[in-house]
Amino acid sequence: MTISKAEREYQEGLKTEARAYLIRVLPRGGEVYTCVRRVSRSGMQRSISLHAIVDGRLENISLCAGWAIGWRLDRKLHTQAIVVDGCGMDMCFHTVYVLAQALFPRVPGERDPGYLLTARDL
Repeated sequence: MTISKAEREYQEGLKTEARAYLIRVLPRGGEVYTCVRRVSRSGMQRSISLHAIVDGRLENISLCAGWAIGWRLDRKLHTQAIVVDGCGMDMCFHTVYVLAQALFPRVPGERDPGYLLTARDL
């Protein structure tokens, strides 16, 4: 399926806005709270929701995180959750690691940006 130039620009705009919001909400060293909402029968796919504390409240940031890292959202759930493929490791940590890499640029001589956010289970 091909998409138009206008649609591609719109998607890039969403991605940019989502990253800007997440960088404001999740500074370096911030905590992301994760919750596995659904696991497929085969165990090869999970729906994980991401949350952060914003202005003293626990807020679902899955929609922005999905846009920022380019992963799809689970439409079967009434809650917002990101669909994560794979198994055999901590998929919640993996999701937060990929999000941190998308938000923070790699700087030579510093630690891997994937470790700049902390994953916590709800």
